[in-house]
Amino acid sequence: MSQKTKRSAASTPVPMQSSTPVQGSSAAGATHHHSGRPSSPLSPTRLARLEEKTNLQNLNDRLACYIDRVRFLETENSRLTMEVRTSQETVTREVSNIKSMYEHELSDARKLLDETAREKAKLEIDAKRIWEENDDLKKR
Repeated sequence: MSQKTKRSAASTPVPMQSSTPVQGSSAAGATHHHSGRPSSPLSPTRLARLEEKTNLQNLNDRLACYIDRVRFLETENSRLTMEVRTSQETVTREVSNIKSMYEHELSDARKLLDETAREKAKLEIDAKRIWEENDDLKKR
């Protein structure tokens, strides 16, 4: 019984009369009156109302904390969503720029390759012509 009294006194300043028998309430109430409360006896209805008021205040405080936390998380979610959107736009823009640069470089490389192929073909034709002229000169 002393363990129960210590536990209820530590968690709630108002004793729980509903769990103790009515005959033992005067003895249990006397031990609680010396714990810093006024010595006037409180009716069980009054005690129940005080306990209910305390419980409702605690629940209200918890609800306020939950509401604050939800608002904080919603704000944080909005901030993170904006951050992700900004990052995605940046990545998309950078990828687009790199793709454009790559396509330009690729186009330049293809042009250079085509010019080199034309030059090679021209040089091969010139070389063939010079070999033929050389053969003609040797035959004369």
